[in-house]
Amino acid sequence: TPKYYNLRAIFYRKNTKQFELALQDYNKVIELEPKEASYYSNRAILEFFDLNYKEKAYEDYRKAIELAPEERNNYYYSEVL
Repeated sequence: TPKYYNLRAIFYRKNTKQFELALQDYNKVIELEPKEASYYSNRAILEFFDLNYKEKAYEDYRKAIELAPEERNNYYYSEVL
């Protein structure tokens, strides 16, 4: 399920520092549930802070804003990049 992949990605990122595995899980969760904004913002955090994929992080924040315009954090982080 999408929640499983999301939680495992968070675990990989925070607990084991296995960033590529976390990215694979975020990619899978977005494939399974492409209209959930929080999955894009979670992947953006990984891309920006851990993988130095700044352009990809920006694209994910913009997608999160498109899906959930009421979520203010996505605006802030997309502008910080």
